[in-house]
Amino acid sequence: MLPVFQQRSWNRTIDPRRKPQDPNRRMSILSELEQRFRRALASLVDQPDEFLDMIRRSQDPRFGDYQANFAMPLARRLGRSPRDVAAAVVERLDVADLCLPPEIAG
Repeated sequence: MLPVFQQRSWNRTIDPRRKPQDPNRRMSILSELEQRFRRALASLVDQPDEFLDMIRRSQDPRFGDYQANFAMPLARRLGRSPRDVAAAVVERLDVADLCLPPEIAG
């Protein structure tokens, strides 16, 4: 049981007069997901950071662009089912502006 995410795709028209963005200031999708997961997990556990390393790019595109593999270890800690934990995280997760709605796999 893990939330799976697909990035939104936007067609952006680039104004040639616009200065290129500083590469050090570009948003990293993964770091943005980690920040949002931190907020979603904060109401479930005291130390959400230990679970953030389990968010990564999917190796198989059939399963979306990113996946969060912490539902099972978090479920053990909380004494709940992995599907219930994944659903609770997805319910608290605010990513509508970043990706398609997360899906729970498994």
